[in-house]
Amino acid sequence: MRDNFKRLLSLFLLACLVLGSVSCAGEAVEETTLPITDAITEAPETEALGFTLHADFKLCRPDDAANDEIAAVQLLSRGLQSALGFRISMSTDFTKKGAEVKPEEFEILVGQTNRTDSVNALKDLTYYDWTYKIVSENVIVICGGSPESTITAVKNFLKDIFGYEEDSDGNVTSAGKSSELKIGTEFLYNNGYPITSLKLGEREITEYSIVDATKNGKNTNLIVQGISRDILCHAMKNLRCCSIVAHVHDEIIIEADLHMSLKAVCEQMGRTPPWAKGLILRADGYETPFYKKD
Repeated sequence: MRDNFKRLLSLFLLACLVLGSVSCAGEAVEETTLPITDAITEAPETEALGFTLHADFKLCRPDDAANDEIAAVQLLSRGLQSALGFRISMSTDFTKKGAEVKPEEFEILVGQTNRTDSVNALKDLTYYDWTYKIVSENVIVICGGSPESTITAVKNFLKDIFGYEEDSDGNVTSAGKSSELKIGTEFLYNNGYPITSLKLGEREITEYSIVDATKNGKNTNLIVQGISRDILCHAMKNLRCCSIVAHVHDEIIIEADLHMSLKAVCEQMGRTPPWAKGLILRADGYETPFYKKD
């Protein structure tokens, strides 16, 4: 019985082969489709586009850069030259007053430049925050919420992307090497801001009252004046790259070129000192050909 089943099975298979050959001999061939489960294949994961730096790039810093921003550009130049084997030239974001900002074709933006990508990156950065971002194969942004934070951003960019490092004395500890850059690579360091409240001894500062034993408010006035003086000194330190010719109470008088940004100066002056976290400051200013009260 088993042998008969084998013969019947063989005949059935032979019949299938014969029918198949007859179908192939005809003019019209009916196409067969695979089951959907067999036809579907997983799409390969798309990787971010990569590119390498070249000599057409420019290191662009603010035209009115602070000393720390200049130091940051110089550090970036040294690090890239060590890793890449060639030097990338430097430039500034200088733009005539009222003229349209025209970026270079390939730029590495360092610090608080007037380029749109820098402005967008700086929007939410506080004093100690910093970031770097590979925006496209034409633009890289490296900046901090302050000039000194920009140096930190450059150090981390060189270390993370190229493996270049220096010690505190400026001696090279790792020469780095050329690396492919991926568009969209981004790092943001946030120092923990914003602080929405200020506490002393686990109590909100608004719960405290200042009691002055002199009854005439003299001590309170001295406290306020002392704090105001320290805040002003902090602002002068942030603006040390500017030509400060005088200060009057809570005002700073700066002799400046016409292209210097008043908005940028006010932003620097209004930064909260690290020892007064939670204190909300704002600075206003005005331009005048000679000193006067606004």
